[in-house]
Formats: sequence, C-alpha cells, structure tokens
Amino acid sequence: MLLKTTIHFALSIFAAYTSAFPAEEEPGVTIDSNRLVNSTMVPQLDALFHQIAAKYNATEGTASKNGALLRAQILSTTSSANLVKYANYAAAAYNVNSSLWTCAIACQTTATAGTVIYYRWENVVKASIGYVAYNDNNKEIVVGYRGSHSFFDLMTNLNFAKSRWPSNVSGSEVHTGFIKAYQATASAVNNATLTLANRYPAYNIVFTGHSLGSSLAAINAADFATKYPALISRIHLYTYGQPRTGNRAFASWVQDKGFSIYRVVFHRDLVPQLPFTIFDYWHHSQEVWYKPSDGIVFCGANGENPDCEYGVFGLSLTSNDHDGYPGIAH
Repeated sequence: MLLKTTIHFALSIFAAYTSAFPAEEEPGVTIDSNRLVNSTMVPQLDALFHQIAAKYNATEGTASKNGALLRAQILSTTSSANLVKYANYAAAAYNVNSSLWTCAIACQTTATAGTVIYYRWENVVKASIGYVAYNDNNKEIVVGYRGSHSFFDLMTNLNFAKSRWPSNVSGSEVHTGFIKAYQATASAVNNATLTLANRYPAYNIVFTGHSLGSSLAAINAADFATKYPALISRIHLYTYGQPRTGNRAFASWVQDKGFSIYRVVFHRDLVPQLPFTIFDYWHHSQEVWYKPSDGIVFCGANGENPDCEYGVFGLSLTSNDHDGYPGIAH
C-alpha cells in the first residue's frame, strides 16, 4: 500500500514538477515576470496533494527516525544575514530585466546595494534566465539563476528522464531538463564569471537561485569548480527550495568538490521532496533547514538527513512554504 501510495502521488505531483522544462522547444512559451509562481496553481497543487493523500489514507506527521542513523557532521556554517542576502540575490533574478540593478525589493536592500550587472542572459525556451554581477562593497561576484513561473502548472506529459552528466563521473545522472537548460547558456555564463574572477582576484564567487533556478545554480557551481579548480576556495553555493537535481552519484560529485554549500529548505516546503528518491533522485548536502519555531538547523553531510526535512512527509508538506523563504521577495 505504501508503494502504491508513493507511485500514485509521484505520478500526479511530478507532472507539475517537470512542466517547466519542455522536452522540445516551444517558441510560443511566455512567462509572466510579475509573479514568482502562478498563484492560482498553488492551491490546485495543494488540493491535488491532499486529495491523493486522503485516497490512500496517508497520515499527517513526521516520519519515524532510524535509530541507527546519527546526525551527520556539520560541514560548515554561515550567518542568517548571509542566508537572507543570497536569497535577495536569488529573488532578484526574477525581475532584473535590464543591465541595471533596479528591481523593486531585492535590489533595494542594504545587503545588495551597489551591485553591478556585468552580464545577463535569457533563454526562455530552455528556461535559463539570470545574471552575473559583482559588488565592490561585499567583494563578491554573484551568479543568479531565476526559477520558473510555470513550476506549478499541471501538465499531462510526465518526464522522469535523466541524462548522463558529467560524462567522466561514473554513474552520474542529472534531470534531462535541468542539464539542457544549463548547457544552453553555460559557455557564455562561465566566460563572464571567469572574466570577473580574474579581474577581481580577492572576490568570492557565489552561485544562487530559487526553485528550479537553484538546481541550475548547483550544476553551474560544480561545473565551474571542475573547470577552474584553482578557484574552488572562492566558490560558495546558496540555493533555496531546490528540487532533487540528479542521482546519488551526481549528489556525491557535487558535495565532494570542496566549496561551501548551503541548500536552504524552508519549513515544510514540498518542492525539495521532488522528484522522489524511489526514482533514483538524491539531494546533495548541506541542507540548511529553516523552521520558524526552532530557527536554523545545519543538517550536515547526509543530503537526505531524516532529522531534517527529509523526515517530514504526508499532509505536513505544503507548496505554500515554497514562496516563504526569508529574503525571497521581489
């Protein structure tokens, strides 16, 4: 019964997850730049979630913990101010529509003041939109990826496909839509990032994104670190509401690159639980679980730590928390 519940749930919910990356090019795709997600679809997704859970007698609560599993060793920590600042940078990717740092909210915070956009790209068909910027006040270079406004659209076509990437890492696979989106703009984005890295050798290089943009940021950070290993000590990755991006081999490859990773999960956000692990998807570390009642928990080297959000299931999860990250406002 549990397997049946999981499969039926996955088939229904993952339709929404995969819709943001069409298998083939669709020239007619348009995106409403005024909304983070389509607000009319969020209640539909939650309603579908609850309908399926009720049908199969799913219960609300926290999964039981395996007593043999110990809390993973903390890899690194960062300040709450940094978590909010890079959420601002992730949010800005939704509404930075020119070469100027002028978006309504995220671009107006003290933490991001003085940011200069060096390069901006937009490939709507492949769902890759973002910017490369620098900030002399903070001495950092920021690569920000936008998430998809159509993330919660309910589509009929399902696509669980993964692609072998990177080819030289044994067994590593990434969601096909994610890697296609990344590769569509990778060369230009990496060239712009490298130019700034060479121009400002004392600056950190931060990759960030929200939702689907966070998966692209994670892929980019790992790929950039592989191409330019001398820069690894300067690289940092901050993601917000990141779905599972690839399989366990890919997750291990990312977290073994050696740069700091903060994969932020807000409370009971449904999106980081997608796609399901039964389809051979796995999170990389380090999760940073933000619980409004308990504060911030650094979850250590286990990307699927049952003491963090992975231990939450059933009706406790909600898509509403996907838009609730501190700093994700634009």
